[in-house]
Amino acid sequence: TGYDTLLTIIDCAGDSVLRRLVIQGAVMCYSQEENALYLAYSGAGNGVAEKIDGATDSTISEAWLIDNSPSGICYSPENGLLYVAMDFTNWIEVVDLAHSQLVDTVPVGNGPGRLLYNSINNKVYCANAGLTVNGGGTVSVMDCSTHTVTTTIRVGDEPVDMASYEARNRVFTANHGGSSVSVLLDFGGAVAETPSAEVRMTNADDGGRV
Repeated sequence: TGYDTLLTIIDCAGDSVLRRLVIQGAVMCYSQEENALYLAYSGAGNGVAEKIDGATDSTISEAWLIDNSPSGICYSPENGLLYVAMDFTNWIEVVDLAHSQLVDTVPVGNGPGRLLYNSINNKVYCANAGLTVNGGGTVSVMDCSTHTVTTTIRVGDEPVDMASYEARNRVFTANHGGSSVSVLLDFGGAVAETPSAEVRMTNADDGGRV
């Protein structure tokens, strides 16, 4: 990711380059169910969302976005919708690439980035890595059936990445500014999402504090 990005598609069987795309500010995710790559990147004035066929490496569809600062992305095969976090406007853009159109915009916290889709409860989790005083240091939980944020969870400072462990009903956030990992319980949605613990990580910059 980053500006002036060169996306390279490589054939892992033959270790050869199949295609190169020059794009800006790109984020991407892969759908195993559809064997398709989903991209969002900065365009000429507006962002662009694109779907690439994993079998032919060709563009299937694309749509214009409102904002031009894609910072996170995830796809729901159940809904057939793409979710793109926008850093400048602090919202998620909901995109229907089957019809090449923007469906909705959903306000979230400050500095949205990493997105995570949960097929169990049909929700998108958005890590807001901006300033805490402006609504950062949180995770916004969006209900995909209504496109509304149902809850906002306080985690450590600057959550920059997330992972899920569905077997144990957990979401983990890696908090860069807080040098910590926050553990969110009840990933499945039976009980309101709440942080159960914050684990301090070793950080060479703060004297090796644990």
